[in-house]
This record gives sequence, C-alpha cells and structure tokens, in this order.
Amino acid sequence: MSFHYLDASAWVKKYLREEGSNWVLDFALRRPRVACAGLGLIEVLATIARRHAGSGVSAAETKVAFEAARGDFRHFRQVPLTTEVLALTGPLLLKHRLRGADCIHLASAIWFRTAVAEPVTLVASDAELLRAGAAEGFTCLDPQLNPPLPVLSR
Repeated sequence: MSFHYLDASAWVKKYLREEGSNWVLDFALRRPRVACAGLGLIEVLATIARRHAGSGVSAAETKVAFEAARGDFRHFRQVPLTTEVLALTGPLLLKHRLRGADCIHLASAIWFRTAVAEPVTLVASDAELLRAGAAEGFTCLDPQLNPPLPVLSR
C-alpha cells in the first residue's frame, strides 16, 4: 500500500489550468490515497483567489473552486502542524535551505511517512522541494514533467 503526499504546487493544478493540470486531473480520477498538511489547503485557496482576482473571474466561480478544494481536502489524510512536525523543520532548513512553507511540507511528509509506516511518494511542482524530498528518500513526481501515472495499490 502506498500514499502520495500532495504539495500545494501540484494540487492547485486541479483547479487552475496550467502545465501539469491534465496529469493531476488523471491522477485524481484514480482516487489515490493522499495526504497533505493543512497549510496546503490555505496555499491552494490563496493561489485560486489571487489568480481569479487577477484574471477577472467572478466571485461565484471562485467560491465553486474553493468548495471543490475544501471538498477534496476532506478526503485527504490531513497532517496536523504539531510540535513533532515543527521539530523536524530546523534540521531540514539547515540541510536543504528551503522556503518556509516548503520546509513545513517536507517535514509533514517525513512525519506522515513515519506515522503510517508505508511508502509515501512526494508529488510537487517545485524543483527545490523535489530535490530535498529525493534527498530524504522519497520517490518524487512532478506533474509538469508528465511522468507515467503511478500504479495504485490499496
């Protein structure tokens, strides 16, 4: 059995058309077991709000996208921002020099992998996060590169 930790950089592609969106949509149709920190939901909603405002999308359409993201998140394994997750961030920051949010996602993915004691694949569209994830032993997928869709086991 395996999980996928879905970083906001990849997850947002389900609601906004950009490079890698088709991959994320096809991935979601497979109903993978997905985890993400609560921070990811905030990042996705913020990106939707900013892009919609910048392109003149109506408030009603933005609300629909928000509801879709929140609905999807209810089906995720939600990784809480605990003292254990925060304790992982310091060493990761020193080792990988990540941005703050990326470090929280990597720490959350590491904590989650330990908690479930199962393989976890990191799905992101952020090169620095993917490099750090690979260095921490994750199999990594970048939807922008259109990798083969993973074979899902339940």
